[in-house]
Amino acid sequence: MYQCCIDRQTRPDMEPGDTTDRGEFFRNLKKKHVAKRYSKDDDNEPEYGFKLCPRHWKDADHQRGPLSVNLRTCIHSEACSILLQPCDGEYYHVALIDIEALNHCGLLTSPFVAQFQPEPPNQCHFEIVPLDGTVLKWMELGAHLDNPFPPASKLPATPEEKVGAKSAYERYRSCIDIRRWVRNKDGSLS
Repeated sequence: MYQCCIDRQTRPDMEPGDTTDRGEFFRNLKKKHVAKRYSKDDDNEPEYGFKLCPRHWKDADHQRGPLSVNLRTCIHSEACSILLQPCDGEYYHVALIDIEALNHCGLLTSPFVAQFQPEPPNQCHFEIVPLDGTVLKWMELGAHLDNPFPPASKLPATPEEKVGAKSAYERYRSCIDIRRWVRNKDGSLS
């Protein structure tokens, strides 16, 4: 499958270092980077969805730089995104990030761009960076994305909280959509 993923790549018509503010990108995730929005929600199909854990944003902050991603239209599948990742055995989930939606969510002071940084054999690799070049605090972005959700320790209880949580989840998913168990629990790729 690894060679098939390499052969099927559709390299973008860009030079290394070129940027774009459009497109969907896969961000490979470890098990610890994904959690249910509310702890008492259904384990398999939670009504209020999944989120990137604070641990993901903290790990990204420790990198002190760009967010490493793969262009969806180039790499073609979540499984290939994971397979072409160094240390691929650590990654189980994928987040689909829509950079244009993220830039239009109203939470950012500086928009993001994705900079083409191919890393052979991966010809689909980009890094998401702030357009103004500032050092981004990824934890702050995570907090901003989580703010619209009604606070609840277990589940939203009132009709207003339920509507607010569903609305916030749809907004979150328009920017970041979590694809769980691309690598199955037994280690095989789906």
